[in-house]
Amino acid sequence: MTAPSVLSHWSSGQYALGLRHYEALRSPSPVDERWAGYCHLALGQIFEARLCLNRAAHQGLTSARIGLAQLHMLEGQFSLAAEVLGRVDHAELDGLDWILLHRAQGTLAHHHGRLVEATEHLERAWNAAHSLIHLPGVVCAVAHHLAGLYAIRGRDQRAAPYLHYALKHDHTARRPYLLGLQALTAAYQGEYAQAHRYIRAAIKLVDSFPSAYPTLQYELGVISRLCGTLSEARRAFEQASILAGEMGDLETQWYAELGLMSLDLEEGRRREASQHLAQLRQLGATEVMQAHLTLRCEALRTTSDPAALTEVATFFQTREYLREASWAWLRAAEAYFQHEDGPGAAHCLSEVAALVYILGSVASLQTELRTLPLTAAHLSAGQGPDTLNALMGALPSALEVARPLYLSTLGPPRLLQGIQEIKPVMRRSLELLCFLLDHPNTSLRTIQTKFFPDTPPRQAKSYFHQVRDDLKRVAGLEIAYCLATKTYAVQLDSIALTWDVQHLRAALQAAEDNYDDDLKALLEYAPSPFLEGADGLWATEERTHLTNRLLRLGFSRLGPWFTQGKFDQCLSLASHLQQLDPFNDALNEFLIRATLKVNGFHAGRSMIRELRETYQRELALEPSFLTRLDQQLNYN
Repeated sequence: MTAPSVLSHWSSGQYALGLRHYEALRSPSPVDERWAGYCHLALGQIFEARLCLNRAAHQGLTSARIGLAQLHMLEGQFSLAAEVLGRVDHAELDGLDWILLHRAQGTLAHHHGRLVEATEHLERAWNAAHSLIHLPGVVCAVAHHLAGLYAIRGRDQRAAPYLHYALKHDHTARRPYLLGLQALTAAYQGEYAQAHRYIRAAIKLVDSFPSAYPTLQYELGVISRLCGTLSEARRAFEQASILAGEMGDLETQWYAELGLMSLDLEEGRRREASQHLAQLRQLGATEVMQAHLTLRCEALRTTSDPAALTEVATFFQTREYLREASWAWLRAAEAYFQHEDGPGAAHCLSEVAALVYILGSVASLQTELRTLPLTAAHLSAGQGPDTLNALMGALPSALEVARPLYLSTLGPPRLLQGIQEIKPVMRRSLELLCFLLDHPNTSLRTIQTKFFPDTPPRQAKSYFHQVRDDLKRVAGLEIAYCLATKTYAVQLDSIALTWDVQHLRAALQAAEDNYDDDLKALLEYAPSPFLEGADGLWATEERTHLTNRLLRLGFSRLGPWFTQGKFDQCLSLASHLQQLDPFNDALNEFLIRATLKVNGFHAGRSMIRELRETYQRELALEPSFLTRLDQQLNYN
């Protein structure tokens, strides 16, 4: 039986064990140095990996340069990687070296957008890998890379067997990446429930493999956007961008920022989209990234340029980015429709139909069609190519051009359709709308008890039906009655409803789940009470619940932050929360102490004086904590 080596440990995914074996060697050979470098690389220990691989290369092991090239690519130094690969002596390479060389060359070609060339390198590596069945980790790595390449090309069915093989045989740090890729391919085929199961399974593994987290968050963003859950997509893209930036993963950061720009365009936030565009240009871009930028820049224009979009579509198509090509052809069709050029639009849609046949699904078209009203209406009327019409018939949601409706209830309640405010006639219309959004399938008796406890039942019923009629003035919105369950629920027809309280709750949940969250997403909501002015039982309870939840979360941060010396953050958070509960003694004490640390003695004394006057004016009392703090300042 062959004794274990650093190579065998690396190949089986036992990287830490491989390094212990290496450290126990009295005189490591260049080969040992090389595979120790690969173990360090797999664990994200870049500095140590570079030392080992350089030592192996300087001792004459030319194949160690393949690992150095891989390291350079991880750092984004692709020109240096190409130079290092060019200095590899092919005459000295064995079977394993050839596999690793083809894999590295495939990665380099992939970076430069040459997907067909990259796939050819990996197919050669795959064909050779089966001669090294005693090194299963190598075979799985090649299968993983091949699956990824076919998925990027939009050929999910070709990716499936490689992905299945890798998932079946691999139990290393690749596993979260494999599950994330499986989630993406499922989502692009319209299998959203499966996609969410896979991505959740992947995210559960990040404690063991934290370097995968930015990629998984980005993939969660893509899946959420495909499903139409835009607030979840935004949170995921934001997390991906921040974490990738911290880890130096510039490519994932770039695509996460592109995802945020795409969401802004979809939600009509043009100013924010322009800001993300500026950030993307600062980060730099390859040819493929630049094509993505052109696609989104055209979406920013009031009237898109069909020639520019056709050029982008052709670029993507010739390089086998089939999904991206279908998006660009769709946008080109919209531009032709804007210019009243029917034949030009028809040509673009015929290109989309051909691509969809290869992709095997129209699911990936949903995100684009939601922002292309002319093209969506054309397809909805069955006027597109026959093959595309047939596929679209199975995906009606892709053709819905939803009208945006904004429900603002943090502060005085308002209902906005675009920039136009819809003012209900009935005083409690928006309060009841919020309640039924939160509690669908509610009986009339429950509504009467919650909202009209002191009103005779017949009168309360009449008032409720007046509210229903009032809300019917909003096109596409109805409080529908279900005869089977004898309950009421909000029904939306081609309306994209955005409710600020849902964003607040999502931000609260994210902050509660992630202790290191800086709470920026919360601070924009914190000062505004829910349904300000509404005095109904449910509105009052929900307002109190949200306020208490915000305060609990705030106090969970203020103590540790103060101990850690994060006084600016303490001051910002306490100032916002104080607007929710202006007579909370503990909160006001934090505010004074943070003010003393940030702005000095005189600012602290001034705040004590102001608070004393406020307490005396509003509550006719002198809080003991103010007296105590004043005495401490005088003593010091």
